[in-house]
Amino acid sequence: MQFSKCIEFENELKGGAGGSYNKSNLNIALFKGKVTKACQNAKAADIHPEDRWPQTVGTHVYRVVESIARIEKQVVC
Repeated sequence: MQFSKCIEFENELKGGAGGSYNKSNLNIALFKGKVTKACQNAKAADIHPEDRWPQTVGTHVYRVVESIARIEKQVVC
């Protein structure tokens, strides 16, 4: 699923959170158990992971999650 505007993504989050999504006061329990899949999806979508910046819409935030997981000795992605 791709979004052309942030509001579209926020609306999708609201729907998935039962209408209770608030970006200023995140309920992190809603994301529990979904981080690994999100990282896998982000990594698969990164067509040039060796580049410093993403070449398409997206982020390299999965790299941060992987680094934290290594520090905590957990495999996430």
